[in-house]
Amino acid sequence: MDAPVKELELLRKLVKEARELLEAGQHADAETRILEAIELEPKAARPMEILADIDEAMGRAELAEQHRLQAKMLRKEAWQKQVEAEIRGKHEMLGEAVRHELL
Repeated sequence: MDAPVKELELLRKLVKEARELLEAGQHADAETRILEAIELEPKAARPMEILADIDEAMGRAELAEQHRLQAKMLRKEAWQKQVEAEIRGKHEMLGEAVRHELL
């Protein structure tokens, strides 16, 4: 198994554990897990959303709102990158004539 696959599996494991710990009321442990996930993949929106849930459960409403906004921005950035990649992929298939028209 290659490194990116292992990292993705670890990320999923940490997110799942954090969610389960949050649901069990073990907020500090949930926060530790989700911060590990964020450190592993800082551009992933889902761990940031879970961190916001943890903040809220710990009575940190203002911080929860900041983390929700950050997650929203991460989702928007990911969507924009996906759209760009799709446009570039189609662009490459169509060739130079279309490239010139788009510039």
